[in-house]
Amino acid sequence: MFVSYEKICQGKFKAMVSKASRSGHVLAVNEWRTFLQQLPQITQNPDRVFKTEGADSVILKYSLMDQFGLNAVIKTHQSNGLLSFLKPARAFKNFKIASRLARLEIPAEYPLGAFVFRDGLKRTSIYITEYFSEGVDLKNFLRSGTDMPYALRVSLASQLADTFARLHQARLWHRDAKHTNILLVSSTSGIKANLIDLDGIRRYPLGISGPFRYRSLIALAASLIPFGQVSMIDYWRTFEIYCDRTGIARADRKYIFRELVGLAMMRSRLREAKRAIKNG
Repeated sequence: MFVSYEKICQGKFKAMVSKASRSGHVLAVNEWRTFLQQLPQITQNPDRVFKTEGADSVILKYSLMDQFGLNAVIKTHQSNGLLSFLKPARAFKNFKIASRLARLEIPAEYPLGAFVFRDGLKRTSIYITEYFSEGVDLKNFLRSGTDMPYALRVSLASQLADTFARLHQARLWHRDAKHTNILLVSSTSGIKANLIDLDGIRRYPLGISGPFRYRSLIALAASLIPFGQVSMIDYWRTFEIYCDRTGIARADRKYIFRELVGLAMMRSRLREAKRAIKNG
């Protein structure tokens, strides 16, 4: 899927806006210009707050722009100082990554708009994506105790392995591929796994993939270890499919898998220790 977008400069705002939604509903540029004038009020009156941390927030807004009628997730990030002028705005970065993933047919959040507002040395970055109304993240799915039949286990293993394999083939990796960043969405053809919160997606540095190619698998496995319904067979199945799709020799797989299991368990213990210190 190709995400067609337009760049807008309006007052102190710079923006990148999609010309259509995921379903193909046309989003006129003139309507986006009108939306820009309403944006500060929209971010201050959310329908639901997912997360707040300092001046940063992740909120839900129903029927974003009456003329569009889309439910949207709005992520706001603020930065200050000269350094913020040297780094690319987070909203623009995420918009471009999401557009690239759509072009590569990697299931992920769909970008609607990215907006950057400067006021002196202060920069406000706002990124808007379509909201999956029927979605639940993998953590809450497992926490709910929902039954996981064999067919669903195989399907999720295949989808996740395919997603990480496609990222690898595009010279990308996800440093924060934990269970809360995998959104499961029900569809007529079954449950589909989508990547969300794309801040953690990075390019392989200087084209070197070796130290990074397995980190997404390690991060996801480490977040899943506390959930007993995910078995070692599920991890192996996902790894086997990933190996098939990225060309890892069968003779090397067991050794690599043992290494990854050890790293995932170490990371999981470290996460639990940090949580205990924070709560203790």
